[in-house]
Amino acid sequence: MELYQTLQSLVTSNNASWKFLIPEYSLLFFFLMGLLIDLFFKNRKWLAGLMIAGISFSGFLTFQQISASIEIQQLFNGMLILSNKIIVFKLLITLVVGLFIIFASTDYRIKKQNTPEYFYLVPLFLIALNMLCMSAHMLTIYLSVEMVSLFSYGYVALSIKDKSNAESGMKYILFGLLASALLLYGISLMYGFAGTLSLQDPNFLAWFAKAPMPIIALSIGLIMAGFLFKIAAAPFHFYAPDVYQGTSATTLILLSVAPKIAGYALFANFLGFFSFKIFNQILFWPMYNWETFLSVIAIMTLVIGSFVALSQTNIKRLMAYAGIAQSGFLLMGLIGYTSIGVIALLFYLLAYLLMNTAAFMLISYFEQQHEAYDLADYKGLVRKSPLASILLVVVFASFIGLPPLVGFTGKFLLFSASYQAYVASSNPAILITIITAAIASIISLFYYFIIIRNMFMREATWVKVNKEEQSILYFLVLPLILAIIYFGILPSNIISYIQSIIA
Repeated sequence: MELYQTLQSLVTSNNASWKFLIPEYSLLFFFLMGLLIDLFFKNRKWLAGLMIAGISFSGFLTFQQISASIEIQQLFNGMLILSNKIIVFKLLITLVVGLFIIFASTDYRIKKQNTPEYFYLVPLFLIALNMLCMSAHMLTIYLSVEMVSLFSYGYVALSIKDKSNAESGMKYILFGLLASALLLYGISLMYGFAGTLSLQDPNFLAWFAKAPMPIIALSIGLIMAGFLFKIAAAPFHFYAPDVYQGTSATTLILLSVAPKIAGYALFANFLGFFSFKIFNQILFWPMYNWETFLSVIAIMTLVIGSFVALSQTNIKRLMAYAGIAQSGFLLMGLIGYTSIGVIALLFYLLAYLLMNTAAFMLISYFEQQHEAYDLADYKGLVRKSPLASILLVVVFASFIGLPPLVGFTGKFLLFSASYQAYVASSNPAILITIITAAIASIISLFYYFIIIRNMFMREATWVKVNKEEQSILYFLVLPLILAIIYFGILPSNIISYIQSIIA
């Protein structure tokens, strides 16, 4: 009788959880629609439009889930969680996925490939990313990480048509397998000493604290390796430059932003299970020095990304190392895990989404119109594409952190959050992180200026101009540039809104 009542309560709890996955149901429906169209219709020109409608509808349903209450919803007996903070992460991912599909539908190279799965697999990819944001159990975390990795491998494979670049895809898979193995081993160690895979188990931290300190450090370190791989942070960043160079810029709109946002959502959730709120102050689990660990990772990521970017000659490799440095800035929002830090993280993720999406749209445009792949190919491009060149300068200025653009505001919030964490803990590692981030911002001025100098101050030796004009690019990039300027000048509205729903 007791077993029956237990099973009945589990079924009742699960039935109540399904309604919170309505956006994911809609995505699954549109994936099936796309699959049927691919199987039974020869004319698939409207497939991209259908996927855009599906992503938009899912985003609307996700937005409707924002609640006046800040309580965390426990789904499927704690396997997943849902809160306003997680919904914001999901909305950011949905936005970048929608922008990716719109731009990909205009890329003539993708049209020539005749690969409809490039579009109808996007809803499944978005489901995996959403699951990663909501995971609160080590089993769902591992499965979600693997789902996101598999779709990432697939999109890299779909975009690589040059055999000489196939090596980058193989490196991505091999590094992914290594990160997966480390993550799984870390989970095994944690389970062996904590006796549970549920991070929300009331006894989880008490049992895990009984393990020897080296085992605790090793277990968490291995789990972090899997997380760091998803956000391309040091020392698990090695795959990024090769993958970026071997993948089309259009595909990088998706792969350089969406998994990173989901990775930071997972990171933030995981840290939440190791922190306590006492008298409005966040305290970390005393058995592991999270602040020092995150500071060291952030410093390594900032240094490697910034300094190595200076020596790059390929535009996408440069953007890869610049993206690694950006991961270092984003990690600053998690140091101390304060409320202002989470708000700063979310705001800078929005800024990064706008900047990186606009940057790769413009890089893709230069690839298609002028076959510009290396920095030398950008010489004199302002004379051939003046508007696109000017827009790219605005994006780079925002990446550097120049006012009054959104990058400046985002970095100001991140520096403020880190300094608040330093004042609260007096941990010198946090202060070193702040200083390193300031130096990294200065260094970024130099490697972005190399591209700007080539476009505006160098004569072109040979510029290829294709006949097909990507006029829709301007209708996609210009709104992003306006958003970069608007949120830089008037950030208070979006910051106040984020604060009101997650504080």
